[in-house]
Amino acid sequence: MKSIKFFFAPAAVGMMLVSCGEQTPADSAAETATTETAKEGLSGEFSIDQNNSVVNWEGNMVAIGGVSLYGHNGTIQFSEGSVTLENGKITSGSVVVDMSTIRPLDDNYEDKDGRRAEDLVAHLSSDDFFNVEEHPNARLDITGMEDGKLMGDLTVRGNTNAVTIDKIKVKEGEDGTMMASGEFTIDRQKYGAKFSMANAMDVRDKILSDDIKLAFEVKGAK
Repeated sequence: MKSIKFFFAPAAVGMMLVSCGEQTPADSAAETATTETAKEGLSGEFSIDQNNSVVNWEGNMVAIGGVSLYGHNGTIQFSEGSVTLENGKITSGSVVVDMSTIRPLDDNYEDKDGRRAEDLVAHLSSDDFFNVEEHPNARLDITGMEDGKLMGDLTVRGNTNAVTIDKIKVKEGEDGTMMASGEFTIDRQKYGAKFSMANAMDVRDKILSDDIKLAFEVKGAK
C-alpha cells in the first residue's frame, strides 16, 4: 500500500499545480506560436535610402512577334519618400524620383550628333517626353496592397493615373531594414509624353512603343 500511495502523491501535486494556474507545455507552445505570428513581418514607417534605392526603366520599339530589336534602358534616382508596413505588408506611403537623374545604361548609341547617350537624355528631358524643366519630379502615392499587388497613383508631368505594381517582394534586411522591389508598365501617352513619331529622323524612332517598363528596388530604415 505504501508503494501505491507513493505513486499517486506526485500525480495529485501535479493536478493541484494545474488547477492553480501552472503553465502546461501545451500552453507554452501556444504562446510561442502566437508570438511568432505577431513577429511574422516588418511593421512601421521606413524612410527611403536614396543611395541604395533605384528605379530601372526600359523603352523599346513596338514588338514584332513578341520581340523588340531595339531600345534603351537605364536608371533614375529617388529624391525622397517613405512607406508604412504592417506585418510585412505595404499599406501606405509616397515616393518621389528626381527626373533630372535619367541615366542610360544600354549600348545603342553612335558617336555622332543625335545618336549619343547624352542626346537621348536631352530628348527624354524635353517637352517631347517628360519636360523635366517644368516637372522636375515624379511621384507615386501608395493607396494599398491586395493579393500581392501594390496599388497607387502615379503623377508624371502633372498627370495622375492609377497604377498596379506586380511582383512585389518585401523582406527584412540587416539591422531591421526594409528591402522591397516590384515591376509595372505605364503608357507614356497618358502622362503627356506624346512624342510625335511622324517627326522622327531615325526610322527606329518611328515605331517607338508607348509602353515604358519600370522596376524598382528600394531600401528603407526606421
